[in-house]
Amino acid sequence: KRTRLKYGVKEERLNIPDVNLTATAVILIIGGLELNYFIQPLDEELISLEAGLDHLMELVYNGVKP
Repeated sequence: KRTRLKYGVKEERLNIPDVNLTATAVILIIGGLELNYFIQPLDEELISLEAGLDHLMELVYNGVKP
């Protein structure tokens, strides 16, 4: 009986976070889709910004590189 009780407690403790993680993942996916839809018109600006950041990182890396 003690083993069953301990296992039952462990099972409950494991299942509750799993449910929360699944719910969080769904919320994050939905949030990501909404964000993606909202940001879509800004894609070109974001791409140029990313290119600028990549270039900046190259300059920093080459500058630090001996």
